[in-house]
Amino acid sequence: MDSGSSKLVLSSSLDGTLRQWDIQEGASLQTWTIGQPIESMVYSKQAGLAYVSVHYKRGQSGRVIPYQLPSGEEAPGRVKVSKAGRLVISASGQHVAAVDRNSLFVWAAGSSAAGRRAKPLNLPHTKPYTCAAFDASDSIIAAVGALCFSMDGSQLLSGGQEGVLVMWALPSNKRTYLPRLGGPLCGITTSRADPAR
Repeated sequence: MDSGSSKLVLSSSLDGTLRQWDIQEGASLQTWTIGQPIESMVYSKQAGLAYVSVHYKRGQSGRVIPYQLPSGEEAPGRVKVSKAGRLVISASGQHVAAVDRNSLFVWAAGSSAAGRRAKPLNLPHTKPYTCAAFDASDSIIAAVGALCFSMDGSQLLSGGQEGVLVMWALPSNKRTYLPRLGGPLCGITTSRADPAR
């Protein structure tokens, strides 16, 4: 939410609500009822849109739904997915992505294209996607097992079931491997304190 204060945070819950909090006071300022359990939420400040991934029909399927805040009205761009999953937002807040089986959905949130294309771009693949990430410049989206761009955007880290971390130097695509990690990689994150790690 844009109040000129960095002391506000937006949260989502399996109770089907979005809440705006004043973290300095520890007080809930506003609540929006979505009505379905929320698995994941991202917020595009520049567009004033909260994208929620919700469980639908008691978890038998899912939906990704954009909501305009602070009004709480549903915005165009709703998509049916096989199940509620993790949403990813670019650093600029201009793009949102969701993975659903063999489809990668990308919304133009807050960009000039948003008004012309409310529905997301569907990027189909022959194999199932498992996650997605944007680089720091919003120019690259990647989707594999587990992945993460380094904070400075110079490396893409990837891995998966095979238990090998692959470090891709960008833009040369030179790869360095860290093998035999003892198990599958379910997630990767970088150190904010040291962007090179």
